[in-house]
Amino acid sequence: MKTFIQEILGDLSIMQFAVSLFWAIWGIMLVLLYDSTTRKPLKNNSPVPFSLSYFIKDNLKKTLLSLMLIITAIIFCKQVLNVDLNNWYSLGIGLSFDIITLILKKKFSFLKGIIDEPGKDKDDFQDDEPPVVEPDPNNPVPR
Repeated sequence: MKTFIQEILGDLSIMQFAVSLFWAIWGIMLVLLYDSTTRKPLKNNSPVPFSLSYFIKDNLKKTLLSLMLIITAIIFCKQVLNVDLNNWYSLGIGLSFDIITLILKKKFSFLKGIIDEPGKDKDDFQDDEPPVVEPDPNNPVPR
């Protein structure tokens, strides 16, 4: 008689699922850490020096949604894509779900409250526009 966990996992063993989940989470962390290194703290409400607590709070909802999508993708990978799951595919799943959540956010308005990033402001400058800095009359710029 199969247990509840075996029924949920289908053809995957618990070990296969755990290893695939590890590599997918590794992929999520790579994307999040890369995103944190390319952030522009002067363009939004994020702190200028890196703050781990702000990083976790700012990405919690997006990470939880990605984790739920990853678990679903790992379980149904063989049935939907007819591909045997391996470490490389698992890493790819983790790397790609950040992009997929952004596409879903643009496509479905009901996800905007879930995926919105608190540190990102809708009125932010485009990446190619430098912020306008007003000159300080008390500190003139040397010429």
